Amino acid sequence: ALLYNAPRSATITASQEAEVWCLERRAFRELVIRASEQKFKEYSEFLKQCDVFQELDVEQIATLAEVVDEEDFNSEEAIIQQGGRDSNMFIILKGQAMACISGEKGE
Repeated sequence: ALLYNAPRSATITASQEAEVWCLERRAFRELVIRASEQKFKEYSEFLKQCDVFQELDVEQIATLAEVVDEEDFNSEEAIIQQGGRDSNMFIILKGQAMACISGEKGE
């Protein structure tokens, strides 16, 4: 509701004595925008360093930085599965991953 100036979707009533913080819409929006701009800059700088994207110009890098989503994985958690079908491309921002191929030509 704060981001889009929409009506509140619920009434919230204190069920016991409460002390709450209040954040004005303008301040909230500025914080969200600033955080978004910071992530965009971080993503753009990172993508510029990736060999696979060296042929892209600044505008194309910016477009890519706008559409990537950050996803966290735990150690030993599969990012993709051999034989699975996926329409996503994964780029390692932080950490490490290991590719394993099972079968005659693999481990």
